[in-house]
Amino acid sequence: MPDKKNKFHSSVNVIPVIRTPNFTFSRELPQSKILSDIASLFSDKAPDTLDHLGTGTYSGQMRLRIKTMTALAFGQQTTPNQKAREVSIYRDPESDNPLIPATMIKGMIANAYERVTASRFRIFDDHSEPLTYRADPAATNSLIPIRLNANFENGTHTGKLLYGPNNARFAKYFTFDQKERLSNSIRLKHGDHVKFRALLVGKTFVVTEVWDNEAERYSTLKLPKGVKDAIKEMRKTDSKSDTEQEPTQIEGREYHGWFYATTPDHLLGTDDRIIDTKRSERIFFDYEQAQIEQSVPREIANTYDRVILSYAYNTDEGEVPPEKASRFVFERNNDGLIEPVNHNGLLAYARIDSNNKITEILPTEVGRRNYSRSPRDLARSQQILPATQLKEASPGDRLFGFTADSTSSSETKAPSLRGRIYITNIDTSKVLTKEGKDSLLKLRPLMSPKPSSARRFLTDANGITIGRKARPEYYSDGQLLGASTYPFSRKHAMAGGNGTNRNASEWNSSYEQDILKDHVGLPGPKVQTKILSWIPRDQHFYCTLRFEGISRDELRILLLLTSPDLIGRYAPTSERIEKKNKPTGFLRMGMGKPFELGIVKVSCVYHSIYQNVSDAEHQGLATDYEELAGCLGAPGEFLSDKEYGWDCRSFIDQAHSFYELLASTPSAKAFLRTCIGYPGTHEVRYMKLRENRWNNQTDPRTGMPKDDNGVAPRSLIDDQWTQALEVGEAN
Repeated sequence: MPDKKNKFHSSVNVIPVIRTPNFTFSRELPQSKILSDIASLFSDKAPDTLDHLGTGTYSGQMRLRIKTMTALAFGQQTTPNQKAREVSIYRDPESDNPLIPATMIKGMIANAYERVTASRFRIFDDHSEPLTYRADPAATNSLIPIRLNANFENGTHTGKLLYGPNNARFAKYFTFDQKERLSNSIRLKHGDHVKFRALLVGKTFVVTEVWDNEAERYSTLKLPKGVKDAIKEMRKTDSKSDTEQEPTQIEGREYHGWFYATTPDHLLGTDDRIIDTKRSERIFFDYEQAQIEQSVPREIANTYDRVILSYAYNTDEGEVPPEKASRFVFERNNDGLIEPVNHNGLLAYARIDSNNKITEILPTEVGRRNYSRSPRDLARSQQILPATQLKEASPGDRLFGFTADSTSSSETKAPSLRGRIYITNIDTSKVLTKEGKDSLLKLRPLMSPKPSSARRFLTDANGITIGRKARPEYYSDGQLLGASTYPFSRKHAMAGGNGTNRNASEWNSSYEQDILKDHVGLPGPKVQTKILSWIPRDQHFYCTLRFEGISRDELRILLLLTSPDLIGRYAPTSERIEKKNKPTGFLRMGMGKPFELGIVKVSCVYHSIYQNVSDAEHQGLATDYEELAGCLGAPGEFLSDKEYGWDCRSFIDQAHSFYELLASTPSAKAFLRTCIGYPGTHEVRYMKLRENRWNNQTDPRTGMPKDDNGVAPRSLIDDQWTQALEVGEAN
């Protein structure tokens, strides 16, 4: 462990998405009626139809002012001549003003609304197969060699666990030694059925001789010096023993078995090794006395296929094959597909549980493994998959609309719903941009976090980020997927200058560039993103947010998200000073969010809101239409009259208990904290490669992270959410 650790905040975190009635609310708050309101708001249900404006609903518009707090990058993306990707802002051909798409603004508000209300995910890639991870050495003891039935593909779904004498798992066949090159005359290939002699050295069987079919005799193998010395000592001890020993016990008994190699056949017996420390291959015993035949369902056999698929690469997509590949690494076809695995007589390793039942089939002892549940399995049980029918519409779906991505019947048209929110009248006439050679902004590679990095994405049932677990324990029953988010440092949002961030363009080290080159096959500059034009800090643009027939609680949340002071007031903090001086809340848009770009302050500068009421004594939208006094988007002058005007301040004051209770839910608490950012001086950044290696170190005996390793991004709903992470660096 290093003497000094690096302190920082993770630039990628999660917002818990708990979609059950068992929310964690503050006990001090009046909950009876408000709790029922929030539970109803958060639930899935069919939306109201759009053919009328329901009584008690609200319609109107808000004029929003959006101020850039840091550099804002977005626009057209091109990759000229296979070089670095270039991004430039769209411009109005007539006025030459920057064109900010309405969908980008709507997406920002929709994303915020979905996070606050723990809505279903709008987009979810397939992820129907369990992800894989790299196994810990401690897990090898639960792996037993297996040979599937020779007629497995024809429906005989069984396999034999290949235990050897004394329940040995295999015999070691040495192919290489650090100090002396081993050049055995016998050239075995993977899968060969061989006759051999093996000696029990300590607790491990070592192959000493292999039958040569052509010469019809045994060929003695060369062994590493340490093994030869151990055998010599055994013989010396046996010769002094009073007990008569059978010669075969000392010289090695005769066995049959299958040669199993992870090294490609053409590299066996050469100086080339897939791993520098690899010294031996395996011979699985064909020892009938100890074999155990078991049923192997097709889904268990398919776990082998998933691991094999994870070793594939595709040069067309820029992936680079490893210089020293195992027998299982291969290039995908142009269509991305692979040949089906032939399971007939397949040799592999079986992972067994405490009841000696096969749970997984694997190609290697130490390598990639399958998590027990796929992300889609967890998402389905969590009820966060995109809605497939109207009754599954979550809060975000009901307000912003959705199109189902599948139906129960292929003959039925997928249901869809138009949203109740519209963005119009975007005014960028006062916005200045940065462009030209002197203003070129280079972003470091925006490589997405891999879903198999489980600590980033998973929470427990209470919404707390999961960390310090053995790898096989991730993606299992009871765990929840979180929604990714990109927090920021408060000092950067309030800083001056153009709003750029050095972490966005600077590499941590030349070492990091070299690793990246090995990973994607391109030097650092070619995988950077060049921002040719962008909007600097302290620019203002305006837009109109229109809405029709939304509920009281939906309006409450819209007002919260478009009021920086309101966000700061209700964002749960753990700092004493912030109880008096509440921070300002910001939203995010555009590219470069992990690098603290795209921080914006969204404020409502003007609004006209109507409530549809049934009482004829009160003004409402229906009455306005009847009297031709006003309509959506064109309010009458009487709205400025306090006698008739809608009292927004009173509406917000009456929602105080609602906001407090909302802010105590895991999803809203975490989201509001991302809006106010991390206080203090610690930077917000990705974990460095050396830090990541240190963090992933495990105890080989238990498979658990070492010491203080296995650090996960600090949970945004934890009371200690503002404390920086402490991570060391591996050598």
